[in-house]
Amino acid sequence: MNVLVVEDEAPLSNAILAKMEKSKLTAVSAKSVAEAKERIEHDKPDLIWLDHYLFGEEDGLDLLKELKAKEETKKIPVFVVSNTCTNEKYHDYIELGTVL
Repeated sequence: MNVLVVEDEAPLSNAILAKMEKSKLTAVSAKSVAEAKERIEHDKPDLIWLDHYLFGEEDGLDLLKELKAKEETKKIPVFVVSNTCTNEKYHDYIELGTVL
């Protein structure tokens, strides 16, 4: 399974990648929405681990809305893992079909 980890905190991203590799998963990372889009196009992930707050102008919700609007990416399972996401954003993610 190919997993994309979209997380801007390097120590956390590194820990997640290491754990996934120990679990025999192939994992790559991105720290911004722009980088995630490139990785999605190039690596074709089977699953996305997504943080809400990311480097740059866009956040995880912006990326998710774009993914769900495209036929080729709308069925990729997305798990949102964030300890700073507001209650309002939480409901937005749920409505878009994520697992939190």
